[in-house]
Amino acid sequence: MYPTTSQNGADGVPNHLDAASAHLRTGLRPDGTYPGVSEWETCEHQWRLLETWTANAELILPDDFNHDRIGGREHDVRFDTVSARWFKFTKPASAGYVVDVIDGRLVMTNASPLQYLERWRVHNYLFNDDVRLVGLKKVSPGINRIVISQADVIGEPATWEQLEDTFVRKAGMCRIPYDYPLGGYESCAYFKGRICIFDVRPGNCLVTKKNEVFAIDVIPRFFSRTDANAIERLLNLKR
Repeated sequence: MYPTTSQNGADGVPNHLDAASAHLRTGLRPDGTYPGVSEWETCEHQWRLLETWTANAELILPDDFNHDRIGGREHDVRFDTVSARWFKFTKPASAGYVVDVIDGRLVMTNASPLQYLERWRVHNYLFNDDVRLVGLKKVSPGINRIVISQADVIGEPATWEQLEDTFVRKAGMCRIPYDYPLGGYESCAYFKGRICIFDVRPGNCLVTKKNEVFAIDVIPRFFSRTDANAIERLLNLKR
């Protein structure tokens, strides 16, 4: 079972993450494939499912709704001063990154649309955030961007020491060794139980006025029990 997120934000605006994610999981087999769809076509199939779902939900965004700032590797962004929210547009035909257990190793790879939606559902669950699925932005036929929104957080980039204190000493997580390239810019990754949090670095975590570390753009993953056991064996963390 994946953690669930609130269907509505604090302002009553619907959050469509759960519904969209559930639609993409329809028919999904335990091995991550769909009946009648080859393994290599799974991601493209999910893009088609998401486009159909967003069209039926009237979440295809208008042509004039665009980003106004070039972002990093995963998103381009715009800031709405009225709602004080950041709108994040995935790169065209991209759903960001995910870390998987592949052939007994942790590997960062391109995420599928379902993995991207579930990433933000887990993020909301772990960090008590209110990231919302806004809709789909069409770029050209068959090429889309997934658009989410996230409340603005006022703070300063966390230090490495503050990150270590938050995730290891306070949350009781284990840091994954550095020889695994699981994020950008010398980022850290942490593991506990069935949860991994990747791409943890000062630029992705802020310290608020209350001196609390708030993750804004890490890559959390809720693993199956089988994969979590494999990670424990891989990292020699089994107790």
